[in-house]
Amino acid sequence: ALGPVDIAAFARSLGAMGLNVERDDDIPVAFEEARRADRPAVIHVKIDPLQLSVNTDRAAAAVSAR
Repeated sequence: ALGPVDIAAFARSLGAMGLNVERDDDIPVAFEEARRADRPAVIHVKIDPLQLSVNTDRAAAAVSAR
C-alpha cells in the first residue's frame, strides 16, 4: 500500500497547479485561484472520512423508516 498521497504535489510535479484545501471556507479561494491559473489545476479537498454526508443521513433515515 502506498499510504497517503499528496495529490496537489503530484499535480505540480506534472506541471499543473496543485492546491490543497483542508477547510470548507478555503474552497472558494482555491477555486478562484485555479480558475485564474494559466495551466491545468487540481484541487485536493481533504475530508474527514468519519463525517457523514447529508445523503448518508437520508439513506439511514430511509432504512430505519422501513
